[in-house]
Amino acid sequence: MLLHYFSNISNKKFFFFIATLGLLANILSAYSTLGYYQQDEHYQILEFIHNLTFNTSPDKMVWEYNSQIRPWFQPFSYFLSLKLFSLFFNLNDPFFISFLIRLESSLFAFIGQCLFSLTLYKIFNGNKIWKISTGIIFLFYIFPFLSARTSSENISSTFILLSFSTFIFSIKDKLFNISELKQKLSFNHFGIFLSGLFSGFAFETRFQSAFFIIGFALWIFFNTKRKLLFILTYFSPIGICILLGTLIDTYCYGKLVFAPWNYFDYNILKGVAANFGVSPFYYYINILFDFFAPPLGFFIILGIFISIIKFTKSILLWSILSFVGFHSLIGHKEERFLFPIFILMVPILCQSILYLYKLINDNISNNKYLIALKSLKAIFNISFIIISINSILILLFTIYKIENISFGFLNTFAQRFKHHDIKALEFLDKNVETPEYYGFNKDIQCDDITKNLKCDLNRYFYIKNQHNFILLSSNQEYIHLFKNKGKFYYNYLYLDKNNIDFVKTNFYKDHCKTVYLSRSIPIYENEFYLFQNSILKPILNLRHWYNRGYADIFIKCSN
Repeated sequence: MLLHYFSNISNKKFFFFIATLGLLANILSAYSTLGYYQQDEHYQILEFIHNLTFNTSPDKMVWEYNSQIRPWFQPFSYFLSLKLFSLFFNLNDPFFISFLIRLESSLFAFIGQCLFSLTLYKIFNGNKIWKISTGIIFLFYIFPFLSARTSSENISSTFILLSFSTFIFSIKDKLFNISELKQKLSFNHFGIFLSGLFSGFAFETRFQSAFFIIGFALWIFFNTKRKLLFILTYFSPIGICILLGTLIDTYCYGKLVFAPWNYFDYNILKGVAANFGVSPFYYYINILFDFFAPPLGFFIILGIFISIIKFTKSILLWSILSFVGFHSLIGHKEERFLFPIFILMVPILCQSILYLYKLINDNISNNKYLIALKSLKAIFNISFIIISINSILILLFTIYKIENISFGFLNTFAQRFKHHDIKALEFLDKNVETPEYYGFNKDIQCDDITKNLKCDLNRYFYIKNQHNFILLSSNQEYIHLFKNKGKFYYNYLYLDKNNIDFVKTNFYKDHCKTVYLSRSIPIYENEFYLFQNSILKPILNLRHWYNRGYADIFIKCSN
C-alpha cells in the first residue's frame, strides 16, 4: 500500500479529508459543467465516438478526421467503456452518455491526483509544501473543472501525473533529491517500464506530450547509473503504445494510418495550425499571468522566476520548461495547451514561494531591512487571503453549475425541443458566429436579418432537427419587430454578453423572464451574480479578470 509512506496518522487523516473533498468536487463538476471548454473536446472526442457507433458519413465530420491527424486512442477507450456501461444503463439519451464520459474522466483524473499527492509526500516528507500542494491539487477551482473535461489535454495530464509518480516510486535510494543532477540513482525497472507506458499513453492521447517526455527523460538519464538500460526500459513501452495507437487508428479510420506523422505534416510542415492564429514566443507568459483569478498570476510568474534561479536542476522544472519551451516555438498557441502541466507546476511553485517567504521571515528575525520586509510580508499575507477567497468562491460557483457558453445553451434547447416547448429561437446579434460559437457541424444558413428562416441545426452527437431562427442586429430592432407583429411571434430569445443590457429594458420586465443562465471561467459580470454589488467585487475583478468571461442567457417572452 502506498499509504504506508505516511509517517503519522495526522498526515493520513489530512490526506483522506482533502482527497474526499476533491472527489466530491470532481464528481459535482462532472455533473454540473455541461459541454466543453473548447470545441475540440466535442468534435474530436464525442463526434469520433458517434462516428464509431453509427458510422457517420465522413463529409459530416471535422477536417481533422478526413486528414486522419487525430489519434483514436481516447475516443476508442470511451467507446469501449460505453459498451460496458450499456450492460447496466439504457444509453439512449446522449446527454446522459456525455455525463458518463465526463464522470469517467473526472474519476480518472482523481486517481492521478491521489497518486501525485502521495508522490509529493515521498518527495517532501509530508512538510508544508506537500500539504499546500495537496490542497491546491484537489480543491483549486480550475482542477475539478478541468478534470471533468473529455479533452485530450485533461486525459494526457493524468497520464503525465501517473508517469511522473510511478518513476518517483521506482527510485530505490532512500535519500534522493529531485533538484539535483548526477546522483547515480538505482531504479526498480518495472516502475520505469510503467512510467514509460503512461508516457506512451499520454503521447497517444495528445502528441504534444512528447514535449514533457523530452525534459522528463533527460533528467532521469543524467541521474541513472545504467543509462542504456533506462533508455530501453523507458522508451520500449512508449514504442508499444505508439504501435497500439497505430493499430487502433488503422481500425477506426479503415486503412493503415500513422497519425503522429500526419499531425506533424499538416500542422507544422503544411502550416495548417498557423491558420488558426499565430502568437509571439512570449505568449504563454502572458497567459500564466492573466488566466487565473488575480493576483495569482503575479505569484505564478514570480514562482517560476525563483524556481529557475534556485531549483534549476529540479525534474519538475526540466519537465515544465521543456513542455512550455517547445510549445513556445510553435506559432499557434492557446492557453489550453498548457493544461497538461498545470498540476505538475503546483509543487515547484509552492516550493519557490515558500522559499521566498521563509527568506523574508529569516531576514526580519535578523532585523535586516525591517520595515520594508514587514511590508512585503504583509502584502504576501493579504495576497494569499485574496487568492484563497477567489478560489473558494469560484470553486463553489463551478460545482454548483457552470454550464459552458458553447454548450449549455444547446442542452437546454434540445431538452425543451423534446417537450415541444420551442417554436422559434432568436439571436440578438447579427455577428454571432453560430457554427463556431455553438460547435454546429454545418453552417447554419441564416443570412437575412429579421426574417424567419429554416436552419439545419446539426450536432450529430446530440440532435438533428429543423428549427426556426431569426437574427436581429439590436435590442431596438427586436422590440420594433414585436410591436409591428402585434403579438410575440418568437417565444425564446438568446442573449450573450454583447447585448446583456436587454434585461434592463422595460420590454424585458413586462414580457420576459430568464429561464436559463450559463457562465464561463472567468465568470462574466452581470446583475445575476451574487457578488456583483458586494465588497468582494474589487477582489474578483482585479485586472478585469471577472469581466473577461462570458454569459449565456436564455429568455422566454410572451404577451
